[in-house]
Amino acid sequence: MKFGIFYELQLPKPWQADNHQCWKQSVLSGETLLEDLDTGQYKVESLQTRVSKQPSAG
Repeated sequence: MKFGIFYELQLPKPWQADNHQCWKQSVLSGETLLEDLDTGQYKVESLQTRVSKQPSAG
């Protein structure tokens, strides 16, 4: 079984991982601001019912 295509397309490259860590740190520190995304189109009403927690018997 050959993993060449998988390796080339899916596995992160070492030089990209360092770049991602730098970007992540700049976002977490507040240097880079991310734009607010409109997620309204992804809100879905659930068909599940809420179950209240029963007090423990112990």
